[in-house]
Amino acid sequence: MSLRDQKSFLSNIHPFELLSEEQMDKCIRHMDIAYYPKDEILITPEKIPNHFFVIIKGSVHEYNEEEVLMDYHHEDSFDANSLIY
Repeated sequence: MSLRDQKSFLSNIHPFELLSEEQMDKCIRHMDIAYYPKDEILITPEKIPNHFFVIIKGSVHEYNEEEVLMDYHHEDSFDANSLIY
């Protein structure tokens, strides 16, 4: 994904569409794109990330024991708490 594509993608997602040009550029400079295989576990009580996730492609499911709590898809985001803590 080119820098231009990243900017276009993020500018459609709240709250990124509120960023100034300078803020958006800074955000993109600090952004990593990662690909995870199906059934990869991203977050557990023992595995706490220091990332904010935005889904470009695919889906992510949040579970509580065996029950699906959330189903995230294209342009959804999750784990904003990692930015705070």
